[in-house]
Amino acid sequence: MPQILPLRDLALATLALFIIGCSDSTPSPQETNPPPPSNSPPLAKIRILSASNGPPPLTVTLDATESSDTEDSGARLVARWDFESDGIWDTPYSVQKTRQHLFTSLGSYQPTVEIKDKGSLTSKATLSSTILVTGLEESETASLVADLDADSNRDGSISDRDDPVEDIWTADAGAVFASNLDDDDRDGVRDSLDSVPNGIEDLADMTPLIIRQIDGLMADHRVVISIEPELARNYMRVFMEDGSGNFPLLLEAETPSAVLPNTILSQRDIQLHLEGIIGRFGSFDGNVQITLSIERDDGPISSDTVALRGAPIIFPHHMQPSTRLFLMRIPEDTTTNDSNLAFFNDVQDNLPQNIELYTVDAPTYEYDRWVQDNMQTGYTQHPGPDGPINTKIHLETERRNSPADQRGLIPFLTDELTGPNLGYVYPQGSRSSLNYGGNLEVSPPHSVNGRNFPFGRLVYGGGSGGLLEGNQYTDRMNDNQLSLLNAQQIQGPALEVSSEWLAVGHIDEIFLFLKNNAEGNSPWVVVLASPSLARQKLQQAYELGYGQTVLFQGRGQYETTVESILSNSYLMGFNELAQTRIDSIRQVLQTNLGLSTDDFIEVPVLYENYDGSGLAVALNPGVQNLVAADSVLFVPDPEGPMIDGEDIWKSATLDALAPLGYEVRFVDVFYSYHVLMGEAHCGTNFEREPSSTPWWEVEE
Repeated sequence: MPQILPLRDLALATLALFIIGCSDSTPSPQETNPPPPSNSPPLAKIRILSASNGPPPLTVTLDATESSDTEDSGARLVARWDFESDGIWDTPYSVQKTRQHLFTSLGSYQPTVEIKDKGSLTSKATLSSTILVTGLEESETASLVADLDADSNRDGSISDRDDPVEDIWTADAGAVFASNLDDDDRDGVRDSLDSVPNGIEDLADMTPLIIRQIDGLMADHRVVISIEPELARNYMRVFMEDGSGNFPLLLEAETPSAVLPNTILSQRDIQLHLEGIIGRFGSFDGNVQITLSIERDDGPISSDTVALRGAPIIFPHHMQPSTRLFLMRIPEDTTTNDSNLAFFNDVQDNLPQNIELYTVDAPTYEYDRWVQDNMQTGYTQHPGPDGPINTKIHLETERRNSPADQRGLIPFLTDELTGPNLGYVYPQGSRSSLNYGGNLEVSPPHSVNGRNFPFGRLVYGGGSGGLLEGNQYTDRMNDNQLSLLNAQQIQGPALEVSSEWLAVGHIDEIFLFLKNNAEGNSPWVVVLASPSLARQKLQQAYELGYGQTVLFQGRGQYETTVESILSNSYLMGFNELAQTRIDSIRQVLQTNLGLSTDDFIEVPVLYENYDGSGLAVALNPGVQNLVAADSVLFVPDPEGPMIDGEDIWKSATLDALAPLGYEVRFVDVFYSYHVLMGEAHCGTNFEREPSSTPWWEVEE
């Protein structure tokens, strides 16, 4: 058997040397978190409540009543208006947020409103559509009407029913565009990375738009399609049907606008397809306005705007039913002692029938068993005629040493999980073990502090709290990856909890979210590692005369006794510090996820100082690092001391988990994962069923 891919061992050995060498350094300015602001700016919104086109004088009614503020009620916000958007405010601040204005001069206008809160913080919003005051004869104006349509009522088709709800995004209105990140033509390249449609299936992943026929177009008219805001242009392109079944590129990414052919538009409708290149990313929140306008040298004539929003990538939580489990099968070998067959066979024999077991080939991926680490499974949704259409889009976490790095599981997504309706996103960025999937979890749905998280909230580890013994140290998930997670918005902002004190640095070394199947209780709990509980059980055994009872029986150099552990004052002190840090993590979760003290289930886990680095690693197999396969839990066997035929750590774990209503199976992960600095959860990954509730109905 080839050697185990040393992804953790080499990196952590290097990190240990680094910690020893620089643990007393002064923190850099980047390591100091600024205090949170006491006030945040309001959110300005503007819309039009009247006709927006016509000859002068044209009376237009504008509305900013949907403006809001986190710290204040909308009624106390004040507004001022710049009707011509010429940089000159036409009104003073006033609580009046609906205004009428008389436009007397020819031209195109996009009024701006500025909203101010009681702390004098402001924000501006500009009308997305254009007000056109034209001098054309009424008959000519009536015949030259820009009409751009999308599936704005989200019923899976485009019709006249979309017109009334097309120009503003709400929970009930506005079109959806998805990211075209799958590979329909199976050429190994995600479809959005080229500038051509890759067949009929590829077009189905794009968002249809229809430009309706325009009667009366003359040679001196220009029909222009444009995209706002400017940032959105980086993330989409538009194809146009040419009448012969082909879809040439009309609007490439980063291009602000394109002119459409008058000769075609004067005769028939034109079908367009909008391709989302990457979806929400960085500071791009997915909000887009596409405007069709008819122009002439002497001014604008007519325009029509549709509002769209990009579908977020949603990452499932443990309360969603599982569909597929990924697990590598590592066979026996005479030169190693790291086979996981005991674990693999137990999972294979006891996995619920509704879950497919996907066996990851060990030789192909260099025995890189950390299936949890290389990806976070997810999906996107967009409307279809028979309900939401789901596409699997997974996050490739950053594990590469260089762009060309193809070690271990790095190519797994591209090799096996890319195809029709299978895609991935890869934000790249600096490498750290804190990027890995074991350091990213999703809480189940909840509400807290007036905010709803209907799809749960992303939680990850990192921080600048330093090591347990006081040495200064900072490590965090890279900014690119965190930025992508937060750009999805619906499960964010992602919550950081301290994990920089751990050798691997993953939050699954501390806790895991778990469904509570018992009726009448909280729907989910947090299974939390507890050094205090582990020590308490050992102390009880010692007082009953079992001080010489062996832990990790038959594990050679790892064998020890109850007395040896309890008499190790350094180890006990180290675990007191670990418990203090875990208690602070519990408080962060409780405050930010709306939990009570009863929502935490403690299980016995001790930690040790890894190789003298000051970083912590589990001393016994970490039982909280378990596999939740719907009704079955595959729990690492803690291998504690046996008293009267029972493992006292295993019994404590069963007592803690029993009220949750699972079948609990203890599995052997000692050599195959534990001594390699991981456990059962680290070696598995799940795909789960998408939520039955479309995201667009609940996103705030």
